[in-house]
Amino acid sequence: MNRNSVLLILALQMFAGKTLLAQGIQASPTRPSASDNAYLTAPGWLELEAGLALTDNGWTLPTLLKFATLERLEFGFLMNGLLDRFDAPRGTETEVGDPGGQAKYQFLNDTWGAVAGVARVDFLGGGDTRLTAYSVLSYQHTAFQMDLTLGGSDVDLGSNRAETFFYAIAFSPKLQGKTGGYLELFGEQSDGASAFSLDVGLTRPISPRLVADIAFAFGLTDDAADWVLQVGFTGTLVNLKSGG
Repeated sequence: MNRNSVLLILALQMFAGKTLLAQGIQASPTRPSASDNAYLTAPGWLELEAGLALTDNGWTLPTLLKFATLERLEFGFLMNGLLDRFDAPRGTETEVGDPGGQAKYQFLNDTWGAVAGVARVDFLGGGDTRLTAYSVLSYQHTAFQMDLTLGGSDVDLGSNRAETFFYAIAFSPKLQGKTGGYLELFGEQSDGASAFSLDVGLTRPISPRLVADIAFAFGLTDDAADWVLQVGFTGTLVNLKSGG
């Protein structure tokens, strides 16, 4: 890990530490589950999702910075890993992940739930790009929330293309205490491979604008990762319109 990367991580932590304890608005986390939800960040507010994901092959720091310009439209800047450390043929390597951007539009928001669509582009190494589009349905029941995500991605590898279809469904019981939880099934299909996994997680509000999370996923098929452990947070940082 180089010196500039360490300074960047420390700067993000210091900025979050100064602003996340303010009250008045609730964070809208979508991590650490594989599924999304159909809800947006509060209009005008900048929100940060960040964490650490551990696998048997290394670790990564997934990061998403979100900003809702209007009531139904949200933009995001993301890194599939702010930093990635993984095993390679030449030994263990650490590098900055691939950047990307996304737009999320909420088509419907009612008492029973919400519907949204997301378009995303990731800029991969070597000038390649990955385009992703998916829809999200969030259903509100008196006892639980259900989030259903369906979509696909297309990777342009010059003369080759790789297409992937993915899906996820998550159930989050509405518990009496502050701690929340969810159970999720998710998978993807690509080039004859079929990955299917089970994910369980817990979330805990530290304040209305800061939510901590932890999750563990384990693969149910040979093509899925054996296991993934994630810890992180979602924090609503600052209102860019008012400066507060």
